[in-house]
Parts: sequence; structure tokens; C-alpha cells
Amino acid sequence: MNLTYEQWLVEASPTFTWNWRFQLLVQGHIRRVLAGDMDRLMFSVPPRHGKSEMVTVRLPAYTLEKDTAFRWIVGAYSQTLANKFSRKARNICRMRGVELSSERRAVDDWETAGARQVPGGLRAAGVGAGVTGMGANGIVIDDPVKNRAEANSETYRNATYDWYTDDLLTRLEPGGFIILIMTRWHTDDLAGRLIREQGLKEEGGEWTVINLPALAEDDDILGRAPGEALCPDRYDEVALARIKRVLGSSFEALFQGRPVAAEGNLVKRQWFRYYAAQPAPNIRLSIIQSWDTASKDTELAAYSVCTTWAITRLGVYLLDVYREHLDYPALKRAAMSQADKWHPDGVLIEDKSSGQSLIQDLKADSMVPVIAIEPEGDKVTRMAVESVAYESGQVYHPERAPWLTDYESELTSFPLAPAADQVDSTSQFLRWARKRAWLFSWEGAGDTLAANEAFGEQQPDNSHGWGSISGSNDFRGF
Repeated sequence: MNLTYEQWLVEASPTFTWNWRFQLLVQGHIRRVLAGDMDRLMFSVPPRHGKSEMVTVRLPAYTLEKDTAFRWIVGAYSQTLANKFSRKARNICRMRGVELSSERRAVDDWETAGARQVPGGLRAAGVGAGVTGMGANGIVIDDPVKNRAEANSETYRNATYDWYTDDLLTRLEPGGFIILIMTRWHTDDLAGRLIREQGLKEEGGEWTVINLPALAEDDDILGRAPGEALCPDRYDEVALARIKRVLGSSFEALFQGRPVAAEGNLVKRQWFRYYAAQPAPNIRLSIIQSWDTASKDTELAAYSVCTTWAITRLGVYLLDVYREHLDYPALKRAAMSQADKWHPDGVLIEDKSSGQSLIQDLKADSMVPVIAIEPEGDKVTRMAVESVAYESGQVYHPERAPWLTDYESELTSFPLAPAADQVDSTSQFLRWARKRAWLFSWEGAGDTLAANEAFGEQQPDNSHGWGSISGSNDFRGF
């Protein structure tokens, strides 16, 4: 086969578009990799711009049609995603007439057939999966980070880097190459660490790095004017501006390829928005309480905290904060009393420590609508993930409340402040609401964009009992 990679893309998948400017740039760098001009290539590309289809899926198929002895490893954040890429590449090989082995054809490990002594093929591996027993002429790693929680976990970042160095790198054959394609999440994600540890090729290091921001910046690599969209046919400037309003500072990392190190305060005071009057009962979609429980009745023990929230189509309203040192009997009485006060539709309680007993007892002895919550991640990661709800203007505090100063002080000083009980109660509720699409959500699963618009275009209307709403974030355009 004498087709170039660019020619082959058009012939193999004629219904796809392959001539957008950024695609041609990527294809040109792939051609240099195949020619042996570079062996470490890194692309930072926004979500949903087709990076996986063009490189992770079709590059292995192209090389195997050209040379059936070529061996690939394709990695991703999960085995499921790696298998998805592998299956697509295998199907294209079949459609292009590449003869595949009948003996080794599993989706995560398949080979070509023929007279060659060493057949080619592809091994798919999720982060952490072993790849012993085979070498690779080419390795593609596509989105080794699933979401913000993984990106913020130092344990996960270390495990990903160890997987790269101990498993993948040791499988690379002499003269082989590695391509890393990812949406940036963190300054210390795999891309960031490789750049820091191994350096840029232009500075005498190993990696050629191509960053393709969704909105052009100064000295754009494609020659775009500042603010011009990377691929207007997919996401024009208006669409990207709307996404940016939702994501806040996360947009800089995910869509611009420029992650910024987190500051000490995950929730900033300028993000707070306020209401003068609680939303009227006919406006509320739901009332939810969220408990962070502690069981020791001493001054040194943690507080037990219950935050009460109203969910509306415009966002969530913090109605009340109850915070006391309580022994377990008093905790149970307080949970029932707070439920009697607000008549919630659900009461969130973390299913661990004293929360486990409280869940069991309330279900047995009361009509409180308990919802057991399985904890995920550490305190800092949980709040970091949910802080976008504040940044994007979806959370409202009362203008005045006796507990407001202490509550906001804890939020803005976390994780530097010693107390975190109100933070834990808040992040637990925000996560629960986000998972049910009550809030805009960003679930970064590689190329998966989930900006669930749960509020429509409704605007605050004082004539319907909202009272006044104020804050530093512009709420228009939701």
C-alpha cells in the first residue's frame, strides 16, 4: 500500500471530515512520527474534537494495513475505553482486508495472520493494567485521566506515571514511538509530569508538544485570530462561550490546555451569590438536607452539621445550617427535629461511622426520608470537584443569617482551616444534586462532555416571589 496517512484517512473513512486546519496539523506531525523524525509526540486537544477517531483508532489500522507485523499498545484511563478504541481499529482492519488471526482475536489482544514469523497486532490496556509478554513499535495513550476527581488525586497521578514508566515504556521496541493525546486536567497530570521530568524537544528534551486551544490565543500555532474557535463546525465561539460560563476556570485546563495550580481556597468569596427572600414553595422543586455526622460530645470533637437546601430551576438555595457538638442520642434527636422543621424530600447521610447507625435508626424509628451516601475520595477532592457550582453562579446564600459568617469563612479558608464539617455537608449535597442533573455538571470522561442544562433559560422574576438576587457572576445565558 502506497497511500500516505492523509490519503488513507479519506479513502478508508470518506464520510468523515479530515481537512479541518487542526486535523491537517495533527496529520502532518503523525507523518513525521512515521518517518522517524520524532519518537515522543504529545497533543493537548479539547473534548469532542475527534482526536481519538483520527489518531487512536485509525493510526493503528493504517500501519497494520501497511505492515502486518507492526505491534501496538493502546492505553486509556479504563480497560473499557481502551477496548473500545481497539475494537474500532480491529473492525477497520477487517473492512480494509487485513487478515486477522483466528487464534488470537480478543478485543483487548488481537493479532494479524500471515506468513510473517512475528505477527503484528494490538494490545489494549487501561491505566494500571499489565502488558507483559509483548513489545510495541507504537504506543498511543489516549486520555489517561477520567475526571476531575482522578486528576486531583495525587495517588492516582502517581499510579498513572508509574504505569507509564514501569509497564508501557519497558515494552517499547528500539526505534518505536509514543503518542500521548489528552485533555489537560492538572499541572501534574501525565502530560505535565512528562514535560517536567523529560523536557521539551525544543529545549533539548524528549517531547514535541502541540497544544490546540479551543479558542485561539496570541501567536496561535494555526494562525487563528485571538478568540477564534478551533473547529467552528463543531463548536463555534458562541457555543464555547456558553461552555466557559459553566466550567469557569476549568475551561482553561480542559479546553485551552492550560491547567492552573489550585489555590489554597477552593471556593472564592467573589463567587457567592445572595437572595433576599427564600424561593416560594411553588417554585421549589425539592428540599434536601445533608448531614455530616460526628458522635463525640466534647469540645475537641468534630461538629455534626446539617445543611438544608432548596432546589429550583435557577440553582440551589442554602436555607439553613445547623451545627452542634452532639453525642449519638442527641444527634438522632436533632436529625428528626431538623426533618420536622423543613419537611425535606430527602436527607443525605454518609454511610460510615456514626452515619451508619443514624441511617439504620432513622429508617427503623421514623418517617425521615433517608438517603444513604457512599463516600468517594478525600475531603479536598470532593470540594474541588463541586466548587464549579459556586464558580458558575448556581449556589445562593441568604443575605443575612446568624450562621452565615462562620459558614462562608469555613468554605473560603478550606482546606487550610482546621474545620471541614460544613464543607463536607455542602460538597455531599452538591455532588448528589449534580449526579441527578439538578446542577450543570462536567463529567470529564475523556471525550465525554456532559454539561447537563437543567435550568433552561428562565430568569429570576421578583413578581413570582423570588426576592432580589445579587452576586458577582453574570447569570444571563443559562
